[in-house]
Amino acid sequence: MDRGRTWRGQTDSSASMIELLTTRQHLRPHQPVRSVLRDVIDGLGCCPVAVERAVEWLRVDPDQSIGRLRRSELIQLGNAVARFWHRAGAGEAVAEQQSPR
Repeated sequence: MDRGRTWRGQTDSSASMIELLTTRQHLRPHQPVRSVLRDVIDGLGCCPVAVERAVEWLRVDPDQSIGRLRRSELIQLGNAVARFWHRAGAGEAVAEQQSPR
């Protein structure tokens, strides 16, 4: 696997994630984080388990409004979701390669 492509893919997905979270924060600041993350799952097609793990790992209150998050927290959330999503995809790829045919 080409590490450059993997890293670029991960940064592209985290940039898209951060952009979507930022847009939601500015357009709908009273919307709960849980609802915004559902939009992220639907809009970007990311793994719901990755989103859940990132929320737990960062200890973000899913019922808090998205407008209450600081910019740094929003970036951390976007990067964490992208990281867990990437790892989940990499784990599935390894499992497919190792499974007997």
